[in-house]
Amino acid sequence: KKPLRSAAGDIIGMLGISYDITEKKRLEDQVREQKQLLDTILDNADALVYMKDAQRRYVYVNQPVAKMFGRPPEDIIGRLDSDFLPQELADQFWAFDQNVLQTGQRHSREATVADAQGQLRHFWSVIVPWIKPDGTPAVIGLSTDITELQKGWTLASNNGATSEQITAGETVNFNPGNNIAISQTGNSISIATTPNVAFDQVTVCRLDTFEPADDTQGL
Repeated sequence: KKPLRSAAGDIIGMLGISYDITEKKRLEDQVREQKQLLDTILDNADALVYMKDAQRRYVYVNQPVAKMFGRPPEDIIGRLDSDFLPQELADQFWAFDQNVLQTGQRHSREATVADAQGQLRHFWSVIVPWIKPDGTPAVIGLSTDITELQKGWTLASNNGATSEQITAGETVNFNPGNNIAISQTGNSISIATTPNVAFDQVTVCRLDTFEPADDTQGL
């Protein structure tokens, strides 16, 4: 705005130009709501979600990543992976990320990382390439904690040990002649063995009656 003057220089009014920014404000509010929704979903996901740029710096981390590192997100974003992970492990992860950046193909891997309390956690990670809005490359990682799954074996024989007594990463010694591990999810049964073990016969029984099950008909 500016004053409107007469030929004599006297102020006789005010001159101003107004722009209608209703649509601009609507779009800004929509973007803000979408970001809040996405942050809520990602921060409550049972997975570590993060983005790293081509200089291996974190561009985004969700709350599970922040909890894993024991730092707030704002202390992680902009810093290197090696600032939070042992150098050797960080270099291994970065070599994997570089392969994704160079090939443009998604890849997956299993990894073991110590959390902020020093507890080893096992993750299954999927890494995908991404092009940021400014045109620079990045990678997005989604890592699911599979620690409890690795503890979930029901052992048919391990010198009498139960599944609760077997920790993730431990070597399990099966007894000769009775060396199978059986797990059941719904009607699916999985049988695991140690390497280079052969069987003459395997009999699967119902858990409630111990009657032989017909594996051709399902349970």
